Amino acid sequence: LGQAETLIAAVRQGESLRDFQHIRDLLSGYLEQLESGTSSDAAQSRAITSGYADLDTMLAPGLKRGDLIIVAARPSLGKTSLVLNFARNAALRHNATVGFFSVEMAADQLVQRTVAMEAGVDSTRLVLGTYSDREEARIMQALGVLSELPLYFDDAATLTVAEMRAKARRLQLERGLDLIVVDYLQLMSSGSHNENRVQEVSYISRSLKQLARDLDVPVVACSQLSRASEHRANNIPMLSDLRESGSIEQDADVVMFIYREDKYVSREQWDRDHSGDERRREYPAGITQLIVAKHRNGATGTIHLRFREKIARFEDLLMREPEQPEETEWEGQE
Repeated sequence: LGQAETLIAAVRQGESLRDFQHIRDLLSGYLEQLESGTSSDAAQSRAITSGYADLDTMLAPGLKRGDLIIVAARPSLGKTSLVLNFARNAALRHNATVGFFSVEMAADQLVQRTVAMEAGVDSTRLVLGTYSDREEARIMQALGVLSELPLYFDDAATLTVAEMRAKARRLQLERGLDLIVVDYLQLMSSGSHNENRVQEVSYISRSLKQLARDLDVPVVACSQLSRASEHRANNIPMLSDLRESGSIEQDADVVMFIYREDKYVSREQWDRDHSGDERRREYPAGITQLIVAKHRNGATGTIHLRFREKIARFEDLLMREPEQPEETEWEGQE
C-alpha cells in the first residue's frame, strides 16, 4: 500500500509540474516578440475593437481576450444599447463572431434596435412603419449589411451559468467565437437554490471571468448599480455602487460606468442654473460620460460619447452631429 501511494504521488507530481511553465521559457518567447517588434502588434491583432477610438486607446488596444468587462449604470441610461453597439462594431469591423446572451430583452427587440442603429431611423417610426421612402431604402440596406454579420443572439428568459457556458462552447466549436456579451449579470442564475443573493452574484461574476479565460474571449457583461449614486450631489457612480456583490469589482478586469447629466438635470433647470453665466455650457443632451473606474492592466479615466437615443446609437463625440438625425448614416460605414 505504501509503495502504491508513493507511485501515485510521483505520477501526480509529474502531472502538476507539466501544468507549470518555467519563467525561462516564458522570457524566451517574450524576448523574441520584443526583438521582432511583434509584441504590440500581436496585442492589437488579438484585441477586439469597441468601435470607439478614445475607449480603445484607453483600454490599449481594445476589448482584450480573457478579460471580464463590466458595463454598469442605473436603469434607462443605455447599457443595452452600448453593448449592442460593441457587438455590432466588433462583428462589422473585425468580422468577429459574437455571442449575445440577453436575459432581459427578446431577440426581436434587440434586432429592432440594431436595425434602427444601422439605418439611422427612429426606432418608433420603424415599429409604426411611418418612415419615408428614403429611410426605407436605408432600412433595406441595413438589413443586407446586418444579415451578413457573424452575430448570434440567445434570449432564453432564464439562464444559468452552466447553460451559458455550454452554449458558448458549442458556438465556439461550430462557428468560432471572439466576443461574449451578457445582458445582464444580475438576471442570470447560478443554478443553485442554497445560496443567498450575494453568494449567487459572486459565483456568477467568478464564472464569467473563468469563461473569458477558458474560451480566450472578452466577456462584456452589463450590471445594475444600487441607488446610492442617486443620493449623491453629483450622481456620479462609484465602484462601491455595484449591486449585490463586491466580488464583481474584484473579478472584473475593467469596470466602466455610464453617466449622463441630462438624465438628472432638465433643460429648464439647466437654463435657470446657468442664466447670466458668460461661459455657459450648452445643455448636454445625449452627452455620455463613460467612466473607466477600474482597469486592471492600464489607465482609468473618462471618455465622452454622444448617445442618440432614438436610434440606439453611441458615437464618438467628435463625429459631426447632423441637423436631421433621421436622415443620418454611419460615417465611414463599411
